[in-house]
Amino acid sequence: MEDSFNNIYDGVPKDVLHEAIMAQYAECEVTRHRALTSTWELKRHERWKRFHSHCLTHFQAQNKDCQNKLELWRQWCTNMGVDTGSTEQDIIWHLLDEQTSALNDMQEHFKRIERIGIARGVVLGSQRGGQAIPMKDSCGSDSEVSGDSDEETSDDLKVPHAGDLEISVQSDSSGHSE
Repeated sequence: MEDSFNNIYDGVPKDVLHEAIMAQYAECEVTRHRALTSTWELKRHERWKRFHSHCLTHFQAQNKDCQNKLELWRQWCTNMGVDTGSTEQDIIWHLLDEQTSALNDMQEHFKRIERIGIARGVVLGSQRGGQAIPMKDSCGSDSEVSGDSDEETSDDLKVPHAGDLEISVQSDSSGHSE
C-alpha cells in the first residue's frame, strides 16, 4: 500500500506535492497539539487533586484545633455559670426575629407618614410607584402645597414613592439641598 502512495506522489507536479506536504504537516501539528493538550489535561487534574488534598488536610487540622479551643471555651463558660446550651442557629433565629420586628415597625411608621403625606397633598396617592412628585413649598407650608398645578419652579421638592429603594434629595437653584 505504501508503494502505491509513493507512486501517486512521484507522478504529481511539484506544487501539488508541496500542498500535500503542507497538509500532512498541518495534520501532524493537530495530532501533536491534541497529544500535548491531553498531557496537560492529565497534569491539570493531578495538580488540582494535590491542591485540594493539601487544603483538606490543612482545614481538617485547623478544624480540630478550633474544636479543641471551642470545647475549652465552653468548659470555661460553664464553670463561670454562662449558659452554653444555645446553638448558633438559635442565636441567628433570635436576631432574625428582632430584625423582622424592627423592620415591620419601621414599615408601619413609614405607611402612617405616607398616608399623612397623601392627605396633605405632599404625596399623591394616584402616582404611587411613579416618578418623584413635585411639591411647591419645600418649607412645609400647607397652604402653598399644590398637587394639581402644572407649573414647576427650580426649588420644587421631589417626593418619591414609598416603594422606591432610594430617596433622592433634590437641590434648589442655589445649590442648597432639602
